[in-house]
Amino acid sequence: MLGVQPPAYHLPSLHSPDIEQQDGRTFIRFAPVDLRPHETVTLDAITVYSSQEADSFPAEWRATATNVSSNVQQSLSIPAQRLELDLRGVLRPMFGISDDAEQEEGGGG
Repeated sequence: MLGVQPPAYHLPSLHSPDIEQQDGRTFIRFAPVDLRPHETVTLDAITVYSSQEADSFPAEWRATATNVSSNVQQSLSIPAQRLELDLRGVLRPMFGISDDAEQEEGGGG
């Protein structure tokens, strides 16, 4: 829905990841956290919503450190959930299109 109508304002959240699309890829960046050696942190869960059937999507995570020149990365699967949504039903009210107007355009009556 964000691609159809941009939001009137954007309120950054301290707890939400930054999501960016670039060259056909989606980047999800979480806010940096301070960790001690061998310490772990659980980040917010991510679910991909799809209009097609899918169990999961392949992904890759990467972590870096500011005090050493090191980079750790591994593959993972992000769970997917099919989104049952009738886009026509959602978009008609947003753009003020009535059911009658659609029938007239299509020649139905």
